[in-house]
Amino acid sequence: AIVRKWHEKYYIFDRNVNFEFKDFVTRLQRFFCISSDIRNNIIEKLSDRCFKGLVELKILYLQDNYLAYIYPLSFYGPPFLETVIAEREYLCCMVPAKVRTCEPSMFSETLSSCYQLLAHITLQTFIWIIGVLALFGNCMVLAQNYCTHVKKRNCVPTVLVSNLAVSDLIMSIYLLIIGVADLMFSKGDYGIKSESWLTNPVCFIACFLISLSSLTSVLVMIIISVDRYICIVYPFSTKRMTVEIVRIALAIMWASSIIFSALPVIFSIGKPGYLRIYKYSSMCMPNNYQNYYYSIWMISYFGVTAVAWVIMIVLYIRIFWAVRQSSKSIRKSSTTDNKALAIRLALILLTDLVTWLPYYYIIIMGLARNGEVDTIALQFIATFLLPLNSAINPYLYTLTSFDTIKRIFRSEATRNVTPEITPRGNTNYNLTKGPTFTQTSSMYSMETFVNVALDDEYEQRLNS
Repeated sequence: AIVRKWHEKYYIFDRNVNFEFKDFVTRLQRFFCISSDIRNNIIEKLSDRCFKGLVELKILYLQDNYLAYIYPLSFYGPPFLETVIAEREYLCCMVPAKVRTCEPSMFSETLSSCYQLLAHITLQTFIWIIGVLALFGNCMVLAQNYCTHVKKRNCVPTVLVSNLAVSDLIMSIYLLIIGVADLMFSKGDYGIKSESWLTNPVCFIACFLISLSSLTSVLVMIIISVDRYICIVYPFSTKRMTVEIVRIALAIMWASSIIFSALPVIFSIGKPGYLRIYKYSSMCMPNNYQNYYYSIWMISYFGVTAVAWVIMIVLYIRIFWAVRQSSKSIRKSSTTDNKALAIRLALILLTDLVTWLPYYYIIIMGLARNGEVDTIALQFIATFLLPLNSAINPYLYTLTSFDTIKRIFRSEATRNVTPEITPRGNTNYNLTKGPTFTQTSSMYSMETFVNVALDDEYEQRLNS
């Protein structure tokens, strides 16, 4: 056996010596080893005091190892250990206090710390505020839709908005689960006991809920966009989305989304961190781009939602163009309706799209540069931005309703108003100086966009 010193590292080369002398040299090597480089191995477990005997060990490199199982006493033993470099989350929470340098650090730029599941008070407050707002708002939308007249309850806009509210309600449940978990597991030693939460069945449920809610909310919005597109661009067409067609489309959408969201969660149950869809994410959020099969799933998720947004943007552009063209051929007072339509459409589109754009940017930049996605930044974006849709949507649909926005322009719309008596004895108000012919079908098509149910008169006109 030959013992060779090189840059304060000791290596041993076996040349078929007898066991006694080899064991002696191994002990000699372990005694004088100052730096240990064990990168790029398949190390899954570090047992208690596994480095005992390396009395001169100061630097330890552990990158590119699984390190699924680490214990609080794993790094105890070497008296002079001062640097530990690895990639495993929460590893630095288990090193002795004498270690001066440890990576990855869990004390800054992370959602969790060695002490708390949610590291920042702002994050804790945000989770609870958005969760409660989303829960209350979406429950109110569902209650309001359920308490409406049976005929309006079964119309297309109400069914679609109710399904969107259910999707957003799922997100609120996810946020409240994380908030409660923070209260239960943040006892000052979360980093050491993180696996007790990450392997908890509730964490798997939370992972399923956030995947399902984010996916279904986008898919429901596609169906809503198609319905609005048909009603506005082709207001006189007899081919429309009926309640039966919408319910079939929603059933297929929910079934496929549930299966798609549940598959990676099911395969993660009972597996170590590197084989879980969310690895060591305390938010139970999918981020395992290192695993080939999970990366395919997440790229597929990214592709489906991205294509959905492209479709919606194209439909909205076509809707804006149709509104602009129709305003030239109908009465001038309809400009108020067009303003209401444009404002509501722009608010809904922009608020939802703005929350998704950073998510797409991080993924595209990561895949384009070196194939590695910044999962920490991705978790911050997915935690702070994506849930905003669930909290804003119910209030946005209420505050930007047709009647509410119409009141904003009432002072402007009532200038130079001339009353007009309709054949049915009702009074309409035009912005022109004299009575003019009104094209009521176009106006009703605008109301369809803002989720106002078609009344009997409009249905009779369409059928005729």
